[in-house]
Amino acid sequence: LDLTYLARHGTKIRGEIELGGMGHAFLARRVITSPKARRVIVQLSHDDPLRMRVNGREIYRGGGSNGFVTHRVPVKLDAGDNEVIVQLTNFFNVNFNWAGFALRLLE
Repeated sequence: LDLTYLARHGTKIRGEIELGGMGHAFLARRVITSPKARRVIVQLSHDDPLRMRVNGREIYRGGGSNGFVTHRVPVKLDAGDNEVIVQLTNFFNVNFNWAGFALRLLE
């Protein structure tokens, strides 16, 4: 799941006139089907505050940074369908806006 350029990386804006003054919240949802219960590692990269949930359990929460950072996060998958939700918050950067993350299953 690669949403690195989710909001058109580097979109030029006229500040709060166009965005409403509160920044943005983005939500991505994906279902991963696993043949059995197991633990996997995901690679997660982001530069804005982000929270990740799997089957309703928060497994990662990270703040913003000056540039993308990458983490390896252990994830417990149940047998069958597993709902993965990533919530990302983006705040203003003077006169432009961007948001995104990359999530990759490592095996």
